[in-house]
Amino acid sequence: MSEQRFLGAFGSAVPTEHYGELTVNGADTVIRLMGQNLADTSTAKTIYGQTTRGKVSCVDCVSMGAQWTFDGVSKAEQATIFPHYVLHGNVFFDPEAGAIASVMFRFTDIDVLFGGAGAVGSFLASPALMESILTAAKKESASTAGERPVVSYYDGQAEVWAIQTVIGRISVRNVIEFDSQHPFTHRLAMSITFDAPIGFKESIDRLHQVRQCLTVIAGRAQALDAIKLTLHSANPPGASGPIRLNLEWCLSPKGPAESDFPLRRFALPLDRLRRPDEFSAVLEGWFARDEAWHWPRVRYVGCIEHGRHYSADRLVAAANMFDLLPDPVYAAPGALESDVAEAVAQAKAMFRGLPGSIDRDSVLNALGRVGKLSLPKKVAQRGDIVLLHLAAKLPSLQTMLKAAIQCRNHLVHGSDFDIGAVEPFIDLMTESLEFVFIASDLIELGWQAAAWAECTGSGGHRFAEFLDAYGTSIDSFVKAYEGQSS
Repeated sequence: MSEQRFLGAFGSAVPTEHYGELTVNGADTVIRLMGQNLADTSTAKTIYGQTTRGKVSCVDCVSMGAQWTFDGVSKAEQATIFPHYVLHGNVFFDPEAGAIASVMFRFTDIDVLFGGAGAVGSFLASPALMESILTAAKKESASTAGERPVVSYYDGQAEVWAIQTVIGRISVRNVIEFDSQHPFTHRLAMSITFDAPIGFKESIDRLHQVRQCLTVIAGRAQALDAIKLTLHSANPPGASGPIRLNLEWCLSPKGPAESDFPLRRFALPLDRLRRPDEFSAVLEGWFARDEAWHWPRVRYVGCIEHGRHYSADRLVAAANMFDLLPDPVYAAPGALESDVAEAVAQAKAMFRGLPGSIDRDSVLNALGRVGKLSLPKKVAQRGDIVLLHLAAKLPSLQTMLKAAIQCRNHLVHGSDFDIGAVEPFIDLMTESLEFVFIASDLIELGWQAAAWAECTGSGGHRFAEFLDAYGTSIDSFVKAYEGQSS
């Protein structure tokens, strides 16, 4: 985010009354006000500004303190405020009003995920073709075509891709800017057009949802920029077209770390150009069940945002994702054998008759879990889904998952397990849990994992890098794991 400055009058209501300056610069964004009676701004959640660059609305503001200055003649109050969001344009914005019709933005890997369709390009043209272009452009003063003219083109297809989802219509468009004197500029932009106008907080929540999905497809963290909101309201006097505001997200999600892998189109698990129906179907399904899967997916994205950095905490977080999945995801456990069920019932009755204590309650809790679906069983079930498609690529996967959960239990509960023997493989166990979690999700939504694995190489995406690392390390891991078990 490049630094922007706005000078003008600011206040908690319109018309504004305090002189100040807004500096927009990511986490260092700040409003500095000077004047008298600034107390109202210290508690205001929204600060408005009439500036030399237009109208500004600062949302979700937090006071950073105030102080008095005295020059020997008069004294003035200075206030410092941090806004989480800054919206600027031709109108003020009320964050409490449900007035947002759509939001448009770019993200880190939009050109890799959605580019390459040939909508724009350049080529060497024949002099005759250039002459016809110059004639059509009515360039009366232009010289005749030379020997090696170059033509840049845009095919005129504005919309690149679109799907209808439960959170709105999501689309990607070609955005072209040009004038008669300069070559055109081109960029891709994604939009979410809501079925009905929504409030500001809800629009940010839906941006988070889309960003998480894009992070999963790209396999690395996605930053959002060039965010514009379109308001659903009557146009102000003299205005033409919809009302749009630029949104500066001061603490926006970060993009990939410098140490993260470079993304390549050929390695994408979902390819819009080669398998467009699969691509759209998986994304539609993703948003259809995102409400129920929200928290485990948030945890997954939180894990891969660490890039190539692995730790015990990340392994624990990866294992815990499976406990957060909705119960219907898992097959119900079978009934206990009659003699086992009877023994459990007798043990419960015996321990309930004892005086209350930590040990008594711990045993009763353990007895209550007998026959229930445990974390190892949950992880194994999701692993089976992946093995139906990628068994050849993932030998001994269930052994890997079992060891990963044993490590998790040791780190969380201190359970008896020689973690030292497999500690060199903490990163591989962590990635195995993460891959099984998200791959089983995508497979259920229609991802053809086996077809992807046949065509991909050893890099260019998190999934491809994982399969390559797994194949080269699994024998050493199994030897180390079985050695500590013997």
